[in-house]
Parts: sequence; structure tokens; C-alpha cells
Amino acid sequence: MKYHRALGVLFVSLFASSGLARTQSAQPPSEHTDEAPPANVGGGYHCSVALDSEEFGVEFAVYQSGSRLRGSASGEAGEFELTGSVSGNIVSFLWYRPYGGRQIPFRLTGEIKGDVIEGTADLSSIGKGTFTAERFMK
Repeated sequence: MKYHRALGVLFVSLFASSGLARTQSAQPPSEHTDEAPPANVGGGYHCSVALDSEEFGVEFAVYQSGSRLRGSASGEAGEFELTGSVSGNIVSFLWYRPYGGRQIPFRLTGEIKGDVIEGTADLSSIGKGTFTAERFMK
């Protein structure tokens, strides 16, 4: 009898130390997100940026890897390296351009609606406004 009891204690102690004895309620709840996959925004875009007193055009060449974006922005002021990200149907582009002897960040954030992106333009000390970009090449 002592032998069976000792074996039972040994079995319970081995079972408990192996982690198999944990109950489901002792486990932390799993993190589950319903985040939508990033929209496909790769391609070429004609973009119009409207500030308070001026409007100008920019063309983008955007390459996408998952949610990360890279490429170029080009216009009258030259060609600049573009970076960005996309989450669901929201996209953000960023490039730096010389202005007044400094590198000024140009940030566009918008919503993707098919082949059109519309949103806000924040051009640092130059001003804020809106933009519309239309994809012309995928």
C-alpha cells in the first residue's frame, strides 16, 4: 500500500512539474487582433498638393513590402527618397526636401479608395493642406 501511495505522489509531482497539470483558466488570454491586412498601394501616382496659397504636383513611385513603403517623390524641386507605411486602408508617405537651407519633412497621410488616395499634407513650416493622389500605374 505504501508503494502505491508513493508512486501516486511521484506521478502527481512529475505531472505537475511538467506543466501538463495547468488548467486552461491559468493560461493568460491570447491576444487577438482584427487588424485588416495592408492595402496594396504599390505603383506610380500623380499627386496634387493644395496649401493655403499654392498648389503643386508631385509624382510618386511606390514599392511595397508588407506594410512598409519606399520609393521616390519627384517634382519641380527635384527627386527625393520616399518612405512610408500602410495599415489597412490608411497610408502615410514621408520625404525630406531642402527648403531655406534646411531639410524639411513633407508628410502626407490619407485614406486609400481604390486607385485614389486623399488626405492631409503637413509640410512642416511651409504649411498644411490637403492632397489627392491617383494611381496611373500598378
